[in-house]
Amino acid sequence: MIQLEGGAPGRLRVVGSLEGHRMRLLFEAISRGTVVLDLSEVDQANESGVSFLADLPPERCKLAACPSWLSVWLERFRRPAGQRR
Repeated sequence: MIQLEGGAPGRLRVVGSLEGHRMRLLFEAISRGTVVLDLSEVDQANESGVSFLADLPPERCKLAACPSWLSVWLERFRRPAGQRR
């Protein structure tokens, strides 16, 4: 689920998983402008979801309250392909 935060324009909270049709909804929400993504309630993700987050331009999208397991996975995706493990 993706929720708009009340009183915080441009802030989205992602609840549950980063996969499937939710990724399309997230892409549409981000494409409307600069946003802050609250990832504190993400409990699972697939490779395409993590890749999507890793490719977001930091000047347009900030990641907030990212769970540690997701942060580690994001760092792996942000490394050049030859340096990934």
